[in-house]
Amino acid sequence: MTIWSTEIKELEALHNSTRGHFPELEKELEQLIRTEDANVVMLYSRRCLEVIITELCESELKRSRKTEPLKGIIDKLNREEKVPSHIITSMQSLNSMSTYGAHPKEFEPEQVKPVLNNLTTIIKWYLKYKTQQPEVTERTKEEVHQPGKTGVAKEDKPVAKTMNKPVLIVSGLLLAGVIIVLVFDVFNIFHKDKLKDIRDPDGRISIAVMPFRNMTGDSTYNNWQDSFQNLLISNLSNADELSVRQYETMIDIIGSTGHLNYASITPALAKEIASKLESGTLINGSISKAGEKFRINIQLVKTESTEIFKSFMVECKKENEFFNMADSLSKLLKDFLRIEIMKQEISPMLDVIDLTNTTSPDALNYFVQAFKMILAADWNSSAELLLKAIEIDPDYTNGYLCLMLVYSNMGNHEKARDAYLVANENREKMSYRDQLFLDHAKYGYLDKNPQKGIQYLYQLHEMEPQNRFFLNNIGDLNRLMHNYDREIEAYEKYIELDTRWGATRKWIPPYVELGDAYHIKGNHKREQELFNEALEIRPDNPGVIYRQAKCALSQGDIKTADKYISKYLELRRKESWWSEAAGKVYLGNLYSDASIPDEAEQYYRQALDIEPQNPWMMFSLARLLITNDINIDEGLKLVNMALDSRPDNYNYQYIKAIGLYKKGKYEETLGLLNKSWDSRIYYDHEHYLLIKEVEEAVASQKHDE
Repeated sequence: MTIWSTEIKELEALHNSTRGHFPELEKELEQLIRTEDANVVMLYSRRCLEVIITELCESELKRSRKTEPLKGIIDKLNREEKVPSHIITSMQSLNSMSTYGAHPKEFEPEQVKPVLNNLTTIIKWYLKYKTQQPEVTERTKEEVHQPGKTGVAKEDKPVAKTMNKPVLIVSGLLLAGVIIVLVFDVFNIFHKDKLKDIRDPDGRISIAVMPFRNMTGDSTYNNWQDSFQNLLISNLSNADELSVRQYETMIDIIGSTGHLNYASITPALAKEIASKLESGTLINGSISKAGEKFRINIQLVKTESTEIFKSFMVECKKENEFFNMADSLSKLLKDFLRIEIMKQEISPMLDVIDLTNTTSPDALNYFVQAFKMILAADWNSSAELLLKAIEIDPDYTNGYLCLMLVYSNMGNHEKARDAYLVANENREKMSYRDQLFLDHAKYGYLDKNPQKGIQYLYQLHEMEPQNRFFLNNIGDLNRLMHNYDREIEAYEKYIELDTRWGATRKWIPPYVELGDAYHIKGNHKREQELFNEALEIRPDNPGVIYRQAKCALSQGDIKTADKYISKYLELRRKESWWSEAAGKVYLGNLYSDASIPDEAEQYYRQALDIEPQNPWMMFSLARLLITNDINIDEGLKLVNMALDSRPDNYNYQYIKAIGLYKKGKYEETLGLLNKSWDSRIYYDHEHYLLIKEVEEAVASQKHDE
């Protein structure tokens, strides 16, 4: 590991954040973070600076750079105060020091660190410079949710101001469900194996290891040129995922070229040798000496493009440590390639969030197993596997994010929050895109502020307008805020992409949620169309059939409704948790949802007769009696009995608060509403509006007194 590895990690995080947005800078950064050679680090640091200065010359000085030296442009930017003085200082320092890489001269490895630190400072400023726009101030809840306001207009979205903006993260049932099904089940139709060009026909990655070059200036180390090559071939051959060209073959083909002096093996010749062996990659290695330290470098190179895939370096003080160094290099390379291979298994998920930011293949392997358990809805097993991954790599930041998803699905909100807190400590490892994604999740769900959360989603949607995951969550947060027109717009775009892409494996929730929105808007024709499409995706889905019955009842079509109700009950009776009383409650819910309270009351009372001590039965009837003003006193009596069994149930508390409010007990109502709001996991629009209404009633009452 190099003495500047910490600085490289920070630049790697910045590289991830610029992916797809600043291609020229991204290209140079990619080469920089993949090498451990000090000269190459200096060279590509300077090239990164050149990209930034060239762009500033055009945008700020209004002219092209042409062949003008960097120093002159930096001075000009300084004189015209186009760039802050502290950034100018970093630019001048980097420009001066990095010439040691552009025109190789003697320098100390310790001098690399300040170059990288200056580059990091410059890039962070540059990213803010490129994205800085007027900030949209955060609105209070009162402003966001006043009656009559329809929600978030697209132009209200904020622009994140800095890369260091605090990010908090949470996930809930919706987010986990979307990631699990949408990404793995839908996005895989666009999945491409990025390692295809370097694989053998049997799927293994092919490697040709070249003899190492002795760059120590001491010929007594020449024997290690073959020895390192042989040791690396032997160690790598033990990996099932790799197809390594063997030592005898390498010696034979190199000898046939007549290049017995390994120093004469140029990159072009190495490519020719690897191509003849039909190897997708090749390894170039070197042995050098700096003071008392030996440095052994290897570069994994893609044969066809000669692009450096990854570089590694190890150091030791004595020749008798060379065997250990060969083992270390082999492990570094095998771990890197194992991770790259496993990434291909889950690469569609990276369209949503990068969950592979670990250097441990064992940790990633547990993660992949955990995700298979998530797909099977086995939350306990997936949590255990994720904890094993985190135990191996405690810095596996996005492993904690996935753990939050799992705990949320398990209903363990406290553990989900704990996982977030750990992840937040290392948020700098996340890409800027992932930070926006997690900001939306934090504000939209954990903080119960969907107005703010959706603003980050609109930024993500602008970046990736065809990302259906973002459209889905835009629809969901608008649903939470009762912004049904915007919900419909988002989900219709989602379904349009489904149709345009010809997706054969679809996700059902957008169709169902959109159908619900059209039910509220009174467009029952479109509602039924969507439910029919949903049943094509998931035949005999009880939730969809329930909605079809509700739609028919709402239109007075009793005959059709009865057909759906019979089908619904038939499916539900097959489930282990189903009971006669539960059936009565669900029928009560159905008639209540269809605004037929008389029928609903009969079913709720039948359920309570069957299970008179069940708090769910008490609550269900109490809710109907209170919200429909049928019998508030009886409703309060029932909900109090339910609270005796489950005093912390926020739904029970909320219904009791409605009853108290209707009885004129404003202060008691407000206290109970706030208590239940604090306990509620996600935002509820009616609950929020009622708090505001009661606050006004309390204030008015005190004013009158």
